Amino acid sequence: MIGLLVISGPIAFISVKSVSHQNKTLKVQLKQFETKLDKAQTGSLAYNPALGGYMQNFVRTYINQSGNVQDFTKWKDALKPYFAKDLDTNKLADSDNWKEQHLISAYLVALYVENNTKIAQLKVEYKIKTKEEEVKHNKKHKHELKQEWKTKTVYLNVPYQAKDNQFTVVAYPFVSNARSNVGHISEALVRNTKQDTDMSTNEVDDVTKFATKFLNKYTSSTAKEMSFIMNEPAGLNGEYTVTSIDDPHVSGTKEKPRISGTMMLKQKDTGTVHSEQFDLKLKKQDNTYFVSEFGH
Repeated sequence: MIGLLVISGPIAFISVKSVSHQNKTLKVQLKQFETKLDKAQTGSLAYNPALGGYMQNFVRTYINQSGNVQDFTKWKDALKPYFAKDLDTNKLADSDNWKEQHLISAYLVALYVENNTKIAQLKVEYKIKTKEEEVKHNKKHKHELKQEWKTKTVYLNVPYQAKDNQFTVVAYPFVSNARSNVGHISEALVRNTKQDTDMSTNEVDDVTKFATKFLNKYTSSTAKEMSFIMNEPAGLNGEYTVTSIDDPHVSGTKEKPRISGTMMLKQKDTGTVHSEQFDLKLKKQDNTYFVSEFGH
């Protein structure tokens, strides 16, 4: 009897250890299954009332601007609860070009996954004040405030993450054509800051100069015009200009470099300015580069 008791201890221990290992394996498999299911569901157009409400509130806060510089900080603070904690809202817009604008409508038109990040695309219509002047009527000696407004329609893409019906915007929203193939990844701001490069200073400068030329070409051209320089052609049709490029970071190799950063875009006919992130994966071709992947 004592012998049996002595033996049963190790056997019981081995049995418990085996069950524990099986449980861990099942948890890993379940997590992998949930991830695949999540990607599959999000890859199709599936309306979620909670997500829809969240995006409506976010876009309303993002688009509605008083144009009063004194309200600029309030606007940024109102957006902080929506953005990831490490995303700098100070770079969202330029207070010098902050104009009054109001949301007219916003409709969720697509949900898709790009580089493991969910993106909601909304068709947004808004009006923006482009001119305001005081007009004097000589006969009546009265002053009238004359305003000029423009109505704009854009496709706004909002990268986000979701868990338990809670949502977080993980990168700056960006404009594109309807259901753009341009991708995003989950991390906020520049995505490849932890990656190094063995390229020389001159080679890094060449990559940076190419990126500057490419982004200016991207904003000024149509998708068709960009087909010779990038794998998945996209363009903003001359509606925006690049006013600045900040925080550039070059990584990768001489043959396949990568550059990420933040660009400030100015809408030509209204003068409004907003920030977008960019992530370019390049391929060396003769004395220039080809864009194999363009992400935001």
